[in-house]
Amino acid sequence: MNELIAEMLETTNNMIRAVKEKQFEDVVELLSFRETILKKVDEVKSAQSFFEYSPEEKMMIEETLLLDQRLTALLKEEMDTIDKILNQNKLNKRASQKYQLYSKQLNGAFVDTKK
Repeated sequence: MNELIAEMLETTNNMIRAVKEKQFEDVVELLSFRETILKKVDEVKSAQSFFEYSPEEKMMIEETLLLDQRLTALLKEEMDTIDKILNQNKLNKRASQKYQLYSKQLNGAFVDTKK
């Protein structure tokens, strides 16, 4: 069990590294890998009737939870940054579309019928 929890801790560290390096495909792969580790841990726990984590395992789990909270904050920051970029692109697109209307009107001639 100790090896599984240590592997989960290492995977969480690798996920943080991948987010910092903006390698989001790796984050998805590591997340699915961590999920398989969690399933293995649940299988081991359910196999024993009165299962209890060792103090070392508890410390590693607490460290993993703290790292996971940090990872969540990093991902939220990245999502906010991406949202800002998308909104800016949307505004730029709208502005350029408004100016394209004027360029279409320049092809003809203006006739003043009041004079």
